[in-house]
Amino acid sequence: MMENQRLQADGDAMSLTNLDPYLPALKELLQATQESQGNRQVVYPLLQAHLDKLDIEFARVLQQWATATLTQLDPEPAYRLANAIATLSHLIRRFPEGSRSTNLEISIVGYQLVATALTPQTHPELWAATQNSLGIAYSQRLQKDRAQNLERAIAAFQQALQIYTPEAFPHDWATLQNNLGGAYLNRIQGDRAQNLERAIAAFQQALQTCPRHAFPEAWADSHYHLGKAYHERSQCNSRSQNLESAIAHYQQALETYTYAEFPKQWATLHQYLATAYLNRSQGDRAENLEKAIASYQKALQIYTDETFPENWAAIQRNLGTAYFERLRGNRAQNLERALFADKQALTIHTREAFPLKWAMIQRHLATVFLHRIYGERGDNLESALASYQQALQIYTREAFPEDWATLQNNLGLIHIYRLHGEKTENLKTAIAAFQNALQIPNAQPLPQNQACNLFNLGVAYQQTHQLPQAYNTFAQAIEIVEQLPGAIVSTEDASPQLAEKWHTLYRRMVEVCLALGRYTEALKYVERSKTRTLFELLTIHDFYPKGEIPLEIQTHLGETSAE
Repeated sequence: MMENQRLQADGDAMSLTNLDPYLPALKELLQATQESQGNRQVVYPLLQAHLDKLDIEFARVLQQWATATLTQLDPEPAYRLANAIATLSHLIRRFPEGSRSTNLEISIVGYQLVATALTPQTHPELWAATQNSLGIAYSQRLQKDRAQNLERAIAAFQQALQIYTPEAFPHDWATLQNNLGGAYLNRIQGDRAQNLERAIAAFQQALQTCPRHAFPEAWADSHYHLGKAYHERSQCNSRSQNLESAIAHYQQALETYTYAEFPKQWATLHQYLATAYLNRSQGDRAENLEKAIASYQKALQIYTDETFPENWAAIQRNLGTAYFERLRGNRAQNLERALFADKQALTIHTREAFPLKWAMIQRHLATVFLHRIYGERGDNLESALASYQQALQIYTREAFPEDWATLQNNLGLIHIYRLHGEKTENLKTAIAAFQNALQIPNAQPLPQNQACNLFNLGVAYQQTHQLPQAYNTFAQAIEIVEQLPGAIVSTEDASPQLAEKWHTLYRRMVEVCLALGRYTEALKYVERSKTRTLFELLTIHDFYPKGEIPLEIQTHLGETSAE
């Protein structure tokens, strides 16, 4: 009690009248924190009562008053005040009410005051704990530059490692390694692959001194973070192997993080586990998709649209993908479930709040509508067209040139097959869209995709009887196809869909050559296609202006028959 009186006297002695009414609130909170030893049930009601004062001005008052007061106190009272400030900073950082961003700023100021007032020589444990807490606050910080905040977090964690050694503080050291690994996992500066390796190393070190029987939560936390790190690593290299490691670590974490004891962690793990199964290449694809759907649905038991709206929306978006790709069950019903999930996600991921996520969902909605079995085909195409046009409001040529080009190509395809509107006008729009897509040279880095775009444009030219343009466009596509590894349409490396498309490309080129009277070139493309069935085109009288097979074609057909 004497200490509390001393704090009051010191504060009153300062000429800081401009700090009112914040100073009385600050002193009341510090006193309650000291007397209750940081009891949330005591301090949180006071924080709620002073909610209107938990702002940046409160942080400034804390900094000014504590800096002046700590320098006036003897070492032992100064330590007690620093301990109270650190504890109050913990409580404010975790306080669920008010502004999350501002609460973090206040806690950072508090931690910085304590870290400055104490030294690792005089008060090593509190100093190290404060450095760890400062690192957590910087990792979570919402204000200022994210990259710089993470650098400060890493620096604070590394400071704490001066005291927290695996021999003296095994549990604290393991927890600190998990925190440091998390900062490296999210780090923006530096080489991404190297940061992932540092994160994995930190998590693995934590596991070495954190056996499950002694520290079950820290053990589970290490496995959870290792799962995330391997999951992230799968996007850089060795995708299949890293995904298997991620799944194994998620499953181990779930041994401790159960629904009954740790519902939030349990739901988060199921969300990540589901995504890993969704992307998994090993094992049976149908079974992986079933596991993904089951885990997403488990996560939704905790993540509701009211309690965790962003997580709920993210899961709905991924469920849309899982149901679209699902191999089991009724295909038509799976597509309806995919549509429903996407539309659910859009109730949270609106254009105003999450423009990029909104646009991503619109793209997927369009894809589902294109494959939809229920409903009229023409109406589904119109819905797909509308969704693509919505997505283009965000995926502009200036901001997202490659996505814009891909969407232009998709718009062109819809207009080729569109059932509503004037056919001629639809084809004109399709040609313009395909031409737009081809204006972005790097939009399709894979050559087969470039060939597909040219093929689509060629088809539109052919259907509008612009045969010279169709010929030139198909020729460009064929040049690309013939540079692909392996054979042309018979390559074992090509997917059945691509092989069929290349066969169609040559067939259409032969049709255009015949329509233009370029019979010798038609023969050359038949031979280049390595597809004997194209010879049948040469025997169809309708492809020739006079309905008669030209002599050079007849001669070639005769030679082929003789062989």
